[in-house]
Amino acid sequence: LLSPATVAQYLTGFGDKFQPLLTSIQAANLFDLAGVPWLLSNLIRQSSRGMLSRSGVIARVVNGNLAASTMPGGIRRLVEELLGRIAWELYTRQKIQLDAPRLYEICDQVRGRREVPLDQLKAFALETKILAPSDEDGVRFSYPGFQSYWCAQHLLRNTRDFTGRLDDITATLGRRSRVRLWEDTLVLLAGMMDSADPLIRRIVAGSSMGYGEHAFLAARCIHEAELAKGSRTAVQEDVIGQVLDSLVWRSTPMKESSASVRIRATESLALLKHPSSVPHLVSLAVERVRPTFNGPPTFELS
Repeated sequence: LLSPATVAQYLTGFGDKFQPLLTSIQAANLFDLAGVPWLLSNLIRQSSRGMLSRSGVIARVVNGNLAASTMPGGIRRLVEELLGRIAWELYTRQKIQLDAPRLYEICDQVRGRREVPLDQLKAFALETKILAPSDEDGVRFSYPGFQSYWCAQHLLRNTRDFTGRLDDITATLGRRSRVRLWEDTLVLLAGMMDSADPLIRRIVAGSSMGYGEHAFLAARCIHEAELAKGSRTAVQEDVIGQVLDSLVWRSTPMKESSASVRIRATESLALLKHPSSVPHLVSLAVERVRPTFNGPPTFELS
């Protein structure tokens, strides 16, 4: 992967041509995507599209791959459903590849009564290059972001089970391992939903002001929703206020002893760029706010 500095150096090497693209990557915090060479090439090819969002970038790649395949029109819907079910299966089982027996079971469920050979349905899915072959005739997603994207799509498209599944996922976010598992999917989902408010309210519900990962995840979801909708009003102010209060608390040296947590909280505040957080950020930069063991407070070093 390319470092942010390498990405910036590469794009500035073209002069002013890709300066708007670099600015969009910085604003959307997409250096992890731009650090993948083939994704950076895709961003360059579509650099005229203006403001970027994580969900928008991955959606354009996915839709381009689907459009470039030779599958008949009626098969595309089956392939999309298959990709969503495979992603959900891998996430819920916490695996990175799907073995052949379970793959063909899912293919059969998706096919239903349609006269489509299972091997052909699998071949069409592989042709998109969203899936890749794995050991013993199984499959895996060719890029982790594709798996997160299709898991989010699967949640959205299954409207009957959507609320229950979202409740089940967000109820377990008190464990760091569960946040790591679902973070990318939930951030993409925030950009894909008509309104991310219900999602973000579930994330912050019952969270502690000074503990856990909820506020950091909620900040990423708010940021993605605002970018995807092109509006700072994409999420209700009372939800944003709750997240900001938690981040201010976690970034205050008098209240949070861990420097790494304070850094994450400050970075999250910077990501949101909310006007109400500016006085707090300024105070961290210019005032003596960090307590010492024996003496007056000193400047925050982290």
